[in-house]
Amino acid sequence: MDQNIELHLVIAWNAAVQASKLIRRVVEEGFEVQYKEDESPVTHADKQASRLIESMLKSTNIPVLSEEADTESYEKRKSYEWLWIVDPLDGTREFVRGGYDYTVNIALIHDEKPVLGVIVSPYHEHGWWGVE
Repeated sequence: MDQNIELHLVIAWNAAVQASKLIRRVVEEGFEVQYKEDESPVTHADKQASRLIESMLKSTNIPVLSEEADTESYEKRKSYEWLWIVDPLDGTREFVRGGYDYTVNIALIHDEKPVLGVIVSPYHEHGWWGVE
């Protein structure tokens, strides 16, 4: 599969920025904290941001592995040539306690190696990106 990395960067960047805006709205409106099986916190912001990012990455026709979504088995995923890896709200503990050091993270993997990455800080409204 031939991939247009520049187009994927634009899509990932826009997804991370939109997810950041959504997370800021959740902070303004308030939220409840739930806990996963491993006792790590999860909020409405995590789940909504995950769904938003997944919907925006769908146009790339590349599978998405998100921390907050159901995933296919490793047996299936290990054969993927291309894969998006998403942490829609990295630093949920910091987010829950009212801190500012949390980010939206999106990476594109090709043949088990990262080729593109986007990180956006919702609180600071600043982001970074990199391409191999």
